Amino acid sequence: MPARSDVTPCHGELARVLRDHASQFAEAVAQALEEMPKWRTEAQNFGGDRADFLVLHFDVFPQYAAEYFEHEDVTFLQLFIGELIKALYVPKIDDIAAARLTCRVLEGLHAYLESAIAKSLSAESWARFSRFLDEVTRTLR
Repeated sequence: MPARSDVTPCHGELARVLRDHASQFAEAVAQALEEMPKWRTEAQNFGGDRADFLVLHFDVFPQYAAEYFEHEDVTFLQLFIGELIKALYVPKIDDIAAARLTCRVLEGLHAYLESAIAKSLSAESWARFSRFLDEVTRTLR
């Protein structure tokens, strides 16, 4: 198992809070991605309720993030990033437009997640989670 070298006591708190707030986390991911026409249309056309939509499409994000912090395994960071790559994919879009769209979605994701979970975390845990999001952003830019 590939382990990270920056493990701190806040990781247990992070994993717990991310699991406890999984539905808010999934909603934050959905809201950020609904900046994209394909996700906005997908949400509008979904036949079930919002909770079912979130479970179907976005439930994996809080799971991977929690596993990343709980098990100290970068594999879960890579899985999180891979899911975002799939969600951000738009066929036949030029590189500049794709980069702009990715930046807009990632900025929204950070803001939505801050609003959804920051108040439930210690300052140290929020700072660590922000670094996680920054790493995701650096990778996807």
